[in-house]
Amino acid sequence: MMSANNLKFLDFEVFPEWWCVVVSDEEDTYPGGVYNNQFDKETEYKIKSKMRVYTSDMDQMTVIQKLKADLLKGVLCGYNIKRYDMIIAKCVING
Repeated sequence: MMSANNLKFLDFEVFPEWWCVVVSDEEDTYPGGVYNNQFDKETEYKIKSKMRVYTSDMDQMTVIQKLKADLLKGVLCGYNIKRYDMIIAKCVING
């Protein structure tokens, strides 16, 4: 059985001349009714403070190296990522 901290969530946003991806790891535990969108401010801040953002504005070699290292740890998850996000991730990682 896989522990929750092996899950890595990602979401790409792509425009004609710019892209970004937000990567976040699953929390080990959640207090209260988090799965009913009942985050308290402290939990929300904790989750958001650990998110990593990579953009096409960054040095291309640096962003590819950092993103590749980040995405190779854990199991990639997200909402509707099977085609769009995973294809873009593959393209970015391949330069």
